[in-house]
Amino acid sequence: MGTSQSTSVAAPRLLRENTGLCSSSEPLNQRKKARGSSSSLATLRRRLLLRRRRSSKCPDHARYMRELLSGCSLAEVSALCEQYEALAALKDLSVQADLARPPASAKKHDLAALFETRVAADVELVYAGACFPAHRAILAARCPYFRQVLGRFPGHGARIGLELRTPGVDAALFGALLKLLYTGELAPHQHDRPLLGRLADEFGGAPNPLEQDLRYLLETGDFADAMLVFTKGNGSSSSSSSSGHSEYGFSSLGTLERPCHKAVLAARSPFFKNLVQRRNRGEELQPERAGLNLATRIVLDESVIPQRFSSVLLHAVYLDEVNLALVCRPLEGGPTSLEDAMELYQIGRFLELDILSQGCEDLILEMLTPNNLATVLAWGARPYGSAWVYRQAVNYLRDEFQPFSQSPVLLQLSAEHLREALSSDFLQVSSQTARSCKHLNIKHYLSMRFFEL
Repeated sequence: MGTSQSTSVAAPRLLRENTGLCSSSEPLNQRKKARGSSSSLATLRRRLLLRRRRSSKCPDHARYMRELLSGCSLAEVSALCEQYEALAALKDLSVQADLARPPASAKKHDLAALFETRVAADVELVYAGACFPAHRAILAARCPYFRQVLGRFPGHGARIGLELRTPGVDAALFGALLKLLYTGELAPHQHDRPLLGRLADEFGGAPNPLEQDLRYLLETGDFADAMLVFTKGNGSSSSSSSSGHSEYGFSSLGTLERPCHKAVLAARSPFFKNLVQRRNRGEELQPERAGLNLATRIVLDESVIPQRFSSVLLHAVYLDEVNLALVCRPLEGGPTSLEDAMELYQIGRFLELDILSQGCEDLILEMLTPNNLATVLAWGARPYGSAWVYRQAVNYLRDEFQPFSQSPVLLQLSAEHLREALSSDFLQVSSQTARSCKHLNIKHYLSMRFFEL
């Protein structure tokens, strides 16, 4: 009986507290406390309701997995896990296959091939009865001894006999030393330290790192035997022909000249190698030019290779670097860095300079963002674009499709690119989201076609 009385007495009090109704006899601070607790409780309820609404919009993968595996046995779950692991391994193989591309040849490998093939050689060294065709610019830049010797015998095609004070140096070792100057590396079987030390004293010290001497040639232009002429405007080059075209098939309106070296150009680019060989054959048919150190002029049309890319091009040739900061940009407007990288990629393909093309591919991939994804995909799919960049952009779209599905970027994609991403077995999104994105893209495409008509 006492319990029922206490319950009946407490009920009105709880009702008043929950409804915020208190008698006038209650203190004012108790009324404020009741209002504060009720308002905080209402705020908490609103937050929980809002969070529940937000979470309901996203797929509940855990719930899907529980429903899928609720009626499965342990053996079936184990088989499913093995299948997922196999798919993950298959995805890794697919990614590695998309990343694969032929490696670009480094400068030391190209210079080693230049020494072996003797292309564009302009001097002959005779030692111990053996003849070694070589290149003046490389020997003079790399070794003080050869710089002094070649200074006494100027002229293209000079034949120079050499005698060394250091005993024990045969023709094979001399050839290995010349290759060291081209590559910066000595063959393992030639490591005779006492003999190498005596040779270093006679040659004026050990050679500098290869990159240091190539940078010296690039920045100073010393020993230059070629000139890259970049045309622009309607000016006339002083040494161009009256017909307005050079013997290389380019327009000869030159405004910018950059000194360079035939040996380096021929080693790095088959395009330049063919030009240098053609010019050398022409000089052999002109006796009056024999023995003269005349710079080979290579005239490049502005419409093919703009002169604002001259520094980037030469740095790629000499140093294996692709630096867009070297592009000459206008004070206002002009192409973006992404557009410059795309144009330089095409120049690298034209010149057959793989180190430039692949360097631009890497830069484009570094600059890839959701905002320019549609542009990169459209460029990579064109015949003059990069198939390698296109594959990486498609992989990026597949891996980040969930945030793309909720952004305006989805409407910028073409139907072909979206179809390729949705048809992949490795798409990182639920099937429901994929279907809704496909329908949204189709509606947007139809609406755009309607406005065009």
